[in-house]
Amino acid sequence: MNTRTKPSTRVILAAITVAVGFLIGVAPSTTVPVNVAPSSLSLFYGFLSSLFIAFHAVLIKSSLPYCNNSTIQLAYWTNLGSAILVFPFVFLHNEPSVLEDLIHDSNWDGHVFLWGSIVTGLFGFLLCLAGLLSIKVTSPITHMFSSVSCFTVSRNQWTPTRSCRLQDLSSKPYWAFGYSRIS
Repeated sequence: MNTRTKPSTRVILAAITVAVGFLIGVAPSTTVPVNVAPSSLSLFYGFLSSLFIAFHAVLIKSSLPYCNNSTIQLAYWTNLGSAILVFPFVFLHNEPSVLEDLIHDSNWDGHVFLWGSIVTGLFGFLLCLAGLLSIKVTSPITHMFSSVSCFTVSRNQWTPTRSCRLQDLSSKPYWAFGYSRIS
């Protein structure tokens, strides 16, 4: 998988910094109880997940020319392919009968289900489009950094956080910022 671009020294240094931060973050600590520390298997699955998401970003960048560089067209085909792959699992998990039971339940409100489906579908498509645009206008590496990085600002000080949690963003003096393009 090659997008015919070579990452700059700054990008490689940023990747090394993130990798070292990850290793420090998962290093055993005496202050963390053993029963809440992540297992080696969960760290391995997390590593595989990150690896496959990175491959996905590179595949997206390399597949844009096949869709005339149209992010909307690529988002459409991506979502259609996902829907086709998920469709058999709807029947394997007996979802039609669950929906039928809900329809016949007197406490079920179909309008909530309909509007919930419309809203989550619309925002899901917009999130997909935003991710694809991020990859298109920057690079897969920059997209990976900007999509997982979060900073909090408190009294004009930049403080990197370990994760970008919703409760971090809800308090008044804190705002979330992503990276700009790393070149």
